[in-house]
Amino acid sequence: MASADKKQPTRYLALHAGEEHELLLVENGAEASHRVTLDGKEHVVDAIFLEGGTWSLLVDGKSYEVDLHADEAHPEKMVVSVRGHRFPLEVLDERRLRMRAAGGGFEVEGRVELKAPMPGKVVKLLKAVGDEVAEGEGVIVVEAMKMENELKAPKAGTLSEIRVETGDTVDGGTLLLVIE
Repeated sequence: MASADKKQPTRYLALHAGEEHELLLVENGAEASHRVTLDGKEHVVDAIFLEGGTWSLLVDGKSYEVDLHADEAHPEKMVVSVRGHRFPLEVLDERRLRMRAAGGGFEVEGRVELKAPMPGKVVKLLKAVGDEVAEGEGVIVVEAMKMENELKAPKAGTLSEIRVETGDTVDGGTLLLVIE
């Protein structure tokens, strides 16, 4: 029987070597523990951030040290280094997936709510209410799984509402701010 408080997974699409891989992420109850489903296969992952982009991962009982760094040539991508191998990787959240599916002519209009892609902590607000923002401009930084993620404006406009403060803990799907 399913638990009434079972958390919904956060869906991502990981792009590597021309292939797409579906990634579902659910907190596993403990702070650093997650259930990660990759291409339909579930794994239990404990993740601890060490320093300088290095993570200690325990995946189904096997230990890995993983380095994550932004790809300097392509800021939307990252480079993952594990056991002497480097992998370029791009991860798309639900919003970016929808925009991608809509095609190149897609333009966001009207009121847009920016929500937390996963549970985390608000580390920094990069803009204030009333500020003009450009599409793709960083507006807020949320730490999730000990990694800071700069969330970008999905459209150009005016930041009309901020629903969180620096230091707030948020769940996946929490409304962070509104751009009109």
